[in-house]
Amino acid sequence: MLGDGLCDGWTGWYRLSMGFFDLRCALSGLSLCGAMNPQRFRSAIVLLEDVGGRFAPIFPPVGGHYDRYGRIELWGDDDAQAAHAAWAGAALKLLWETGILRTNAPASLARLMVGGRFGDGAGPLLAHIAETAYQGHEVRIDGALVFPCMYREDVAAEIEADASPDLLAAEPPRLPLLDAFGPLPPETVDVLARFGRVLRWADRHGGLRPIDLSDAQQHYAEHFDRFAREAYGRDPVLRRLLTRWHRKDMEALDARRQVESPPVEPPAAPFEPAMVARVLDARGVPRDEREALVAAIAAATDRDRVMRLLSAPPPPTRAVLAEFDGVIGRKQDLLTLHNAAFPEHPVRYKLTDLEVLVREGDIVVAGQPLTAGEAALDDELRILGVSAVVRKMSAELGALLGVSPERARVLLEPMLEHVRIRETGERLSGARWSEWISKRGPSMSLHADPVLTGYPRLVQHVDPTLDEIDAAQARWYELLERMEEDPTRYYLPRDLVDQAPA
Repeated sequence: MLGDGLCDGWTGWYRLSMGFFDLRCALSGLSLCGAMNPQRFRSAIVLLEDVGGRFAPIFPPVGGHYDRYGRIELWGDDDAQAAHAAWAGAALKLLWETGILRTNAPASLARLMVGGRFGDGAGPLLAHIAETAYQGHEVRIDGALVFPCMYREDVAAEIEADASPDLLAAEPPRLPLLDAFGPLPPETVDVLARFGRVLRWADRHGGLRPIDLSDAQQHYAEHFDRFAREAYGRDPVLRRLLTRWHRKDMEALDARRQVESPPVEPPAAPFEPAMVARVLDARGVPRDEREALVAAIAAATDRDRVMRLLSAPPPPTRAVLAEFDGVIGRKQDLLTLHNAAFPEHPVRYKLTDLEVLVREGDIVVAGQPLTAGEAALDDELRILGVSAVVRKMSAELGALLGVSPERARVLLEPMLEHVRIRETGERLSGARWSEWISKRGPSMSLHADPVLTGYPRLVQHVDPTLDEIDAAQARWYELLERMEEDPTRYYLPRDLVDQAPA
């Protein structure tokens, strides 16, 4: 038996090296990490004893929140949960005070009790018992060695709701330790009744098992994928839970894709110099000037580059640009950009398959590419402003055409008369956007950014009506209701429900 503050080589290494770590649900094998959730969930701890090589409960489960240090914190309970937790705290404290619950690490327990983090109820004793799995000490109740077990309460609720006859007929477990505590409060009686169904279901799969350290590490998307696939193939109850979760995930992802993708515009015709003449004529540019510019386009040595500038096509591979000056942070597949002037509002970039050009700690400036690919002029317009982009483009276009930047700017001005609604993706003239604002009032939900519009699209563009802008806004609201707020949380694999059960 190990003394207080001592541990063997494995548990000592484990305690000193792990930091944050996640455990797996004893029922489903899903992670207890809060990131693996379609919505917030609680976890429960139940105390087991070894009865002839099989683990049996010795005390009712108590629900709380996994703290990523291997323990459960009790907070945020509803009335029934709070009443049961209060009874559990009083019962465990009485067992401790009467010497029925004993530990060979009393100083460790005392630190938890005075630390305040786990309150003065069941929290410190349950945390101390949980730590037996990785701190090396032992806890016994009435002489029996106690093993902590944890599971997700959303999984337990799915089991409790199952209509299988054998589960419905399950009796509450007989826990001799509770004989001295009768009559039990109704909330605890209800916990035991539901726990009986959980135990009956767990018996189908070999019963409950104590905390398993084989997967005790920080869990990420690749772990979540494996756990979800294993659970999906394991039992119809888990498949039902994951199928419902999967449906919500796919709805949220599809809604996010629609929100983040601009409307598909009809393909534009190939660029022709005559398009320039038509657009400039409509703007009242004198005929001599129009003809001179069209002639310069036709005579350009690098005509392909000129056509590309005046067509303003989206780049084949769009680089991610820094929104502002700041410092790069990185965690797994997420880049963050922080600026000391507004530390509470970092920008987050979900990485794709593009090559990342920056590292954590790099200092970047607004408009700097963070990934491989070509910078989109629309992004530069939004980040750097119209003046910077016009200055850059007019200098390049003037050099290609052999005219001054000021004359080249005549070609660029029509390309800068449109905006794109940031939320819905519609392209419309600045004049139509101003009309919408003036008639609908300042919008707190729709915002417009300048957008570069190439000549092929200029000659075929038709402004949306005010009613069409309203309809796009209504569609956007509907998508937001289906879309998860946090784009960085874990989503189940899209092909999960297509896999055959094991």
